[in-house]
Amino acid sequence: MSRARISTAEPGWADLLAEAVPPPALAPGRTRAVAVEGRSGAGKSTVADALRAALVRRGEAAALLTMEDLYPGWRGLEEGSELLREWVLAPLSRGERAAWRRYDWERGAFAREWTALPGDVAAGGVLVVEGGG
Repeated sequence: MSRARISTAEPGWADLLAEAVPPPALAPGRTRAVAVEGRSGAGKSTVADALRAALVRRGEAAALLTMEDLYPGWRGLEEGSELLREWVLAPLSRGERAAWRRYDWERGAFAREWTALPGDVAAGGVLVVEGGG
């Protein structure tokens, strides 16, 4: 695929970005994961949310998971990536339920309850993962 530059000032930029996500026919019944990474303040959250919305507009089930929900505190960058793999990506690769415990930054601990990936996304939608690291 060529590396075209897309400006967020350009109308329809998110729809153009969504075209880079493989269609469901290439992975029937499997969740496709897309990572949006970048430096602090680079606009990752804006791009990730706009991409999710563009995918929904084209009729896809899509959800957004921010890595801030997985980092266990300020020094948890490496562990957060491991939790993404363990709790979300590995289960999805096996066709199992993906769920995570959201980190509560005010309490300094993970929530007791688990957040499950919506069923329509787990059954062949797109998971957009936003974060740095």
